[in-house]
Amino acid sequence: MNPAIAIVADDLTGSGDTAVQFVRAGWNTHLSIGGADEALSGPDTAGVEVLAVTT
Repeated sequence: MNPAIAIVADDLTGSGDTAVQFVRAGWNTHLSIGGADEALSGPDTAGVEVLAVTT
């Protein structure tokens, strides 16, 4: 299953600040500093609703 929401930020601060708001709202969220390809291919993203990546 693919994430319902994707966050693409140009720095770690932006992606982290945005992702934490979804965590606080109860969404299953994953923050990746390795980029989208790495994040989507990893086992940590199974069942993730929100994926935040840093470019």
